[in-house]
Amino acid sequence: MNWVHAGLWGLTGGFIVEGLELYVAVRQKGAWPWRVTGEGPTAGPAAYAVAETIRMLIGGILAAATAASGQVAGPLAAVAIGVAAPVMVGHLTALLPIPMKPADAPGVPDAVGCKPPAQLDGAPPPLPPPVRHPAENQER
Repeated sequence: MNWVHAGLWGLTGGFIVEGLELYVAVRQKGAWPWRVTGEGPTAGPAAYAVAETIRMLIGGILAAATAASGQVAGPLAAVAIGVAAPVMVGHLTALLPIPMKPADAPGVPDAVGCKPPAQLDGAPPPLPPPVRHPAENQER
């Protein structure tokens, strides 16, 4: 399967997920989600269309990239990648190192001059509990 076909199948996977979410929203509220009033933020039909398009494009791009690297064998795998795109992006971004700003460094005062809570009284931060193997927890 080439990357173009996989991308189209990935778009389909994104559409499936968003279509099901729209279906559930309409069934629960009895109206289009953008016509429901109440608590929380509301978005109009254009915002929903943009959000759905972005979600579908993310699924298509991930499926195309995966196929271009030779890791997709068929349409079902590409659809699954389109469906799972938010989870995949979440896992990929969790692996990226986030540099610490100087204000976030331990012991460095932040913008208002306060120290992190563990160092307010000058005591070092508590150590985490030791990690033990499950076999060590059993009594002998």
